[in-house]
Amino acid sequence: MSKGYMGQVTDRDVELVDLLIENPSLSLEELGERLGITKQAVAERRKRLEEEGFSKSFYFWNITPRFECTKRIRLRVDGGTEKIDDIVRVLDGFNPVVVFFKTIPDDFFEGKRGSLTETIDEVEGVLHFNNEGEEEKLRQQLERLGITELSMESILFSRLLGERCDLKLTTPENVEEIAREITQRLSSNASVQAVLYEQTDQPTDQFDLLIIRDERFQPETDSYERREKQVLVDYHFTNLRWFMDSTEGWLKDMKLLYAQDEPMRRRLQRKIDSLKN
Repeated sequence: MSKGYMGQVTDRDVELVDLLIENPSLSLEELGERLGITKQAVAERRKRLEEEGFSKSFYFWNITPRFECTKRIRLRVDGGTEKIDDIVRVLDGFNPVVVFFKTIPDDFFEGKRGSLTETIDEVEGVLHFNNEGEEEKLRQQLERLGITELSMESILFSRLLGERCDLKLTTPENVEEIAREITQRLSSNASVQAVLYEQTDQPTDQFDLLIIRDERFQPETDSYERREKQVLVDYHFTNLRWFMDSTEGWLKDMKLLYAQDEPMRRRLQRKIDSLKN
């Protein structure tokens, strides 16, 4: 961070960063309205803050964000500029989408600290983890830096991107109806061998859909998420070999909606039944 720049930080800059911490998806127009300045002025301030390192944004378009793996983290810090630099280096290793620093600006403006960096007492970020092992690795690395106050919670990635996020609870009957409509579309693809969905006995706003494809087209497992009729559908793509070899517990809750032929249907149903025992 540039100390020369930090000496020029204004109250309005601090207000801007606080607004972005509270809601990263605010548009330039919305930020301008709240700050009483034009959207052009907001854009210039935000760009300057990011370039100088006061706020830091990362966008990774080469990954598919997972609902359960996109986490908002908050951690308390006390240790000055060097500690902040160490923390940022750690966070850089875990697919950061956005990282913000929360300060105590009064100490800086009153001359008690030489830079705003020295007044940072909280770091907040949104990170994309590939698995639970990475979450534990992050905790361990931060603990080695003396970070003991750390919170981590799942967030809906689309909400961060500012998309309309109108999910709502729906009945088990409506979940199956949505799953059947999707299955009807998917079954017309020659590569699709079977489609299953996660049964539920409670209202929900999200469910898993498992699509088994010919291994020539689906050599590895993959997944993505999409909203369908105000329900988040987690699409999982795999092949028959993976499914038959899998011991994943969640598969026992899957209901078979489509199979390309009767032998395939019987084979898959036997596998599902075996997981329930």
